[in-house]
Amino acid sequence: MTEPNFDLMFNILKQIQGELATIKSDVMEMKVQQSLMGQQFGALTTAFYTSQSRLDKIDARLDRIERRLELTDAPS
Repeated sequence: MTEPNFDLMFNILKQIQGELATIKSDVMEMKVQQSLMGQQFGALTTAFYTSQSRLDKIDARLDRIERRLELTDAPS
């Protein structure tokens, strides 16, 4: 029977360990990026609904102005 080559196995395990460390670093970086994208999405959602609220207020004011100036279209 041949003797196991422990040096070869040790080198292979060191390579695997190095690759796992690289993968772990990449996953951590992706988690940070995902978190940042979630924060940006939340900010965009807030900005959208704030704009929508402002547009609703402008629409209500415009309706009131049209009624006061009697600029509304006659019902058809």
